[in-house]
Amino acid sequence: MIFKGINQSTLRDLLDEAGIATKKDDDGDLMTVLSADDDFPYDMIAWFMVEDNWLTIITRSFDFKVKDPYTVANEYNRTHRAVSCIAEDDAVFFKLGFLLDEEVSTQYVIENCLRFGVGCSWHSFADIWKAQNS
Repeated sequence: MIFKGINQSTLRDLLDEAGIATKKDDDGDLMTVLSADDDFPYDMIAWFMVEDNWLTIITRSFDFKVKDPYTVANEYNRTHRAVSCIAEDDAVFFKLGFLLDEEVSTQYVIENCLRFGVGCSWHSFADIWKAQNS
């Protein structure tokens, strides 16, 4: 299916079609939790937000504490392009956005926005964790 623009209802349908189980948080944003595994031993939460045809994905891992988060974020952003790493206190989080104001297919959004965004964030957390524990 081809569509133009995105809203909360369309986003929920796309997440369902992608097999990403979500629930609404207290602010009404859709969110999902990826459970810890051998690659990254902390849960990661992904929020999916829509505003003015922008799809924004923010990911955090509240239990993962980062040594020198500002240096980590600067180095990450210097060497990566897709996802922005943002330092905050003793942690980092990731943010990426997609402007969907032109016609796109549902498959494009599922593969190149939703799955890519969540997967890229997960691997970014895992890479930082591995670097700090090697």
